[in-house]
Formats: sequence, C-alpha cells, structure tokens
Amino acid sequence: MRTLASVQIDEVLCSPAVQCRRTAEALAKDRGLEPGIVDALHDQDLGLWSGKRWDEVRESDEALLREFFADYGMVAPPEGETLTAAVDRALSWWADQAPAKEEKTVLIVLSAPLLSGFAARLLGLSLRRALSLSLPAAGLGILDVFRDGAAIRTWHPNCLREDLP
Repeated sequence: MRTLASVQIDEVLCSPAVQCRRTAEALAKDRGLEPGIVDALHDQDLGLWSGKRWDEVRESDEALLREFFADYGMVAPPEGETLTAAVDRALSWWADQAPAKEEKTVLIVLSAPLLSGFAARLLGLSLRRALSLSLPAAGLGILDVFRDGAAIRTWHPNCLREDLP
C-alpha cells in the first residue's frame, strides 16, 4: 500500500477475522512479512446477535440494544461478551507480548470496536472514552513499542499523508 510505503513496519499482527487477515496479508506482503494471526485479538463475541444487522436486533431485543449502546462496553449481548471483556483479553495478550516488541514498529489490524477500546486503554482512557477518539471503522494501528509503553503513530493511514491539512 503506497500510503504506508514510508513507514517502517517490523511486524504485522491481526485478528483471525477474515477482513482483518486479508488486510494484514496485503500490508505484510509488500514488506516481505507474514502476518501473525492472533486468536486473542478476535472480535467481541456478540453471542445471539452475531451475523445480524442492527435493525434485526432492534426488532427482537430493542431494550437490551439501547442498554448495550447507552452503557458502552459494559453490556453483553445474549450469550456474548462485553466489549470490556474483549478489550481486556487483547490487553492481556499485549502485556505478555510487549517486552518482545520493544524497539519495533508493529502494525495491528483489528475490528473497529476492539481497535477503539484497545487504543483508549493504551492511552490510559476508560473504554467509554474510546468513542471520543473518533477512530475510523477501518483503521490500522501502528505502534512504536518502547520499554515503558507504546506510542500510537496512527489509526488511519490518511494521518500519514503529507498532502492533507
């Protein structure tokens, strides 16, 4: 991808979700890398809502859907997990991996809700504040990893463009 051509990327990691894997594969290929598929980075489990459109869920479970969005990250769909649990899973994985990533630039491809929550928590924000980050639905996480944490370089490739204001 030309937009990221000037960015040194040492490692590409992704969720096992098909859309994340395909994106990671395309980004890694240009650099001669193989993307690491990380099960701990799988999307939030939406339980009985999985595979349904929001309007379908609203028809069958409007009250819970309202609660789900009103109390962002704290309410689980029927037989699913909260976004908080999904983000905690990803952060637990990251805590184990971060020491080995020190002094590297890591590109992470995740689903939008998990990416937003992951970014917010890395920045020390509550999950509810993730919405204030205004991250795109199809973002890319590029982390410069250091001993004391990670610097988030971008969550969207257009942030790297020199020709945009």
